[in-house]
Amino acid sequence: MAVANPTPQPTLEAQREGITALRVDDDFTDGSLWTTPQGTSGNVAFGTENLSLAVARTETSLSSISQHELPMNFYLELTVQTSLCQPQDQAGITFWRQSDNDFYRLLINCAGEYRFELIQGGQSFVLRDWEDAAQMQLGLAAVNRLGLWVYQGEFQLYINDAFQFSEGIARDRSGGLGVFARTVSGSAMTVRFSDLQIYQVEMD
Repeated sequence: MAVANPTPQPTLEAQREGITALRVDDDFTDGSLWTTPQGTSGNVAFGTENLSLAVARTETSLSSISQHELPMNFYLELTVQTSLCQPQDQAGITFWRQSDNDFYRLLINCAGEYRFELIQGGQSFVLRDWEDAAQMQLGLAAVNRLGLWVYQGEFQLYINDAFQFSEGIARDRSGGLGVFARTVSGSAMTVRFSDLQIYQVEMD
């Protein structure tokens, strides 16, 4: 009887190649590096070495845009802590921002899934729809470390050092960095972002 061999997952050593110099080490103590919008729908504020996005209504989004610029090739790590979070509520990272209507966005939700999309001209183009994430922490005050590796038009996602997927994206872009939170089913949620590092990625 034929036995199916499972496709091996890429190992840590085989992925995330070429990470070299540390370009940015942001501990979220410099209040000038991120926008902090305030309003009836929620608030963005600096905490103790973190940036907190507190959404106060259902079906509401909050975002904060940084002063950091991401080059064509980079590796980024960022810690995300969620609380008051219903399963479909979302947190994420926007990168290569050209404008409020032009960027890539990586989302996770409190059910343990991820989604990857391109926002262009204000429209969302789904590159990877909601899929279960390996080794993602769930529950109240869950803490997860996201890793985004980009080189020559290839995007790789890591969550808590576990490889999730690889996807082809634009090759020659650069742009800004932001973070994002959205309530879908809950009436309130809080997301804290902390411990941001951005590295160069170079190949011999």
